Amino acid sequence: MHILFINPATKFWGTMVILVIITLGYFANKLTRGNTIDYINYEMGSKLKNTLINIHGLGSLIIALILPNNFVNEIDFFKQLYDENELWIAGTMLTLLFIMLVMIGTTFTFFVRRSGLKRLDD
Repeated sequence: MHILFINPATKFWGTMVILVIITLGYFANKLTRGNTIDYINYEMGSKLKNTLINIHGLGSLIIALILPNNFVNEIDFFKQLYDENELWIAGTMLTLLFIMLVMIGTTFTFFVRRSGLKRLDD
């Protein structure tokens, strides 16, 4: 990870992306009253917990980056918006990132609750 942040411009934009992900994750967690990241409050191994957190964050980011550029732009309505103003692409990415953070986190929480694992704060 250190090698990605050698260039000062890369360091700035990498930091900004991480801050946006954290901010959107915070709002997603507030919107769902804690269900977005509630899966980390259950008793499981640290490797499994870290894996779920990485899948949650990186999976949401990857989906948010891939969909607008490869699939959404084939829909005529979005293609017209993207041609009119390229900021719509960034807006779509941020919206998809927020939605995917909520969906993936809530799905993880649902399956962890159903798996019968013991909650740590009980």
